[in-house]
Amino acid sequence: MQKRLIIIICLILASAAPVWADDPVVTVTPPKSRTYKKIVLFPLELPKYVLQAVTLPLGIASRYAERKHVQQRVADFLSNDEKTFWIYPIIEGGAGSGFGGGPALKHINLFDEGYQLSAKYTMHVNFDQQASASLDKPDAFRILETPVSWSFAPQWERSTHQYFYGIGNDSQQGNQTQYLINETDILGGIAAHPIKDLSLGLLLGYSLATTGEGASPSIDTIFPVASLSGFGKWLQYGIIGLKIEHDDRNNKSLPETGGLRSLTLARYQHFGQGSYSYNQLKLELKQFIRLGRPRHVLGLHTGWTFQQESGSNQIPFYRLATLDVYSPLRGFKRQRFVDRNMAVFNAEYRFPLWSTVDGVLFGDAGRVFHNVTDFSFKGFKYSGGGGLRMRAMNLMLFRFDVAYGGEGVNFLFGMSKSI
Repeated sequence: MQKRLIIIICLILASAAPVWADDPVVTVTPPKSRTYKKIVLFPLELPKYVLQAVTLPLGIASRYAERKHVQQRVADFLSNDEKTFWIYPIIEGGAGSGFGGGPALKHINLFDEGYQLSAKYTMHVNFDQQASASLDKPDAFRILETPVSWSFAPQWERSTHQYFYGIGNDSQQGNQTQYLINETDILGGIAAHPIKDLSLGLLLGYSLATTGEGASPSIDTIFPVASLSGFGKWLQYGIIGLKIEHDDRNNKSLPETGGLRSLTLARYQHFGQGSYSYNQLKLELKQFIRLGRPRHVLGLHTGWTFQQESGSNQIPFYRLATLDVYSPLRGFKRQRFVDRNMAVFNAEYRFPLWSTVDGVLFGDAGRVFHNVTDFSFKGFKYSGGGGLRMRAMNLMLFRFDVAYGGEGVNFLFGMSKSI
């Protein structure tokens, strides 16, 4: 009897127990704020969908490369085991520079003492050549507990295809000429860092350059030599200046937040016959704003250059402030506009296309002017376009841009200037 009672109780408990065979159905209702956010940000997604359709093969290739760890393998091949030294190729072209390239190297811990070394050499199909190097030592020593760094950066250029269109904001595209330039610059500096992201620096340098007849059409076939200050002369300068800079970008290559504020005042003191000394002030402001999610970034930039000679001095024509693809005014060729003063404004929207590829839309505006009192918002030159940014390990590896500014389309790769 007792045994039967136990069996009956077990059957009753079993019938009352919950059934665990099926998982419970759960309905997740996203908050309204998430829906509103998607609606507000949807316009930012439209360029992505358009460019994804155009670059689908690139997306497939990038995914394949990611699965096969191609980027990591290439990085391992180009660097040492400690990932402190890299040797890599440079490929660049566009905006009147022609196709070119060369080798480059970078070391971020030279001699295991924290020295940072970089160097590169490039040659273009027209045999224009450039070489540059830099050696830096962050936190080299301290003064009253303030970190002090130093830098040394020689540069050399030889070009027979340097463009010149005339001086002024109204220079004509049809007046395009070329001249030769040989230039060597040796620049150095020392900077104190009293607080985080702020540097106060002293700049010292030496520059030696000469100009002459260039490739056809040569500059002297259209512009009188008498109007080209310093043409055909070897001019040497001693350079001394002050620089204050605040840089709190979260990443120097692919920033998404923070900005750069820089002010440089320099004296270019000419040595030798003639009067070619002048002062130069440069102001640069950048700000990067993340638009709601990673890799959606709005970048804003403005740059200003002011030059002033004193007394009977003249600024050599090839040292005038320049507004061109490097400024950047990406719809116009290099050396397109020159004068004593320059202003440029830029806006970029960068967004993810694929895991290793970003898209970008940009707009540029700027002008040159002879005197400060000549500045106005009339006569601005405008350009706009879009492009791609190849990324790896949070670094920018390669750029490709298409830009238009009213004088034809510029196709830029490798060397195209981002803000």
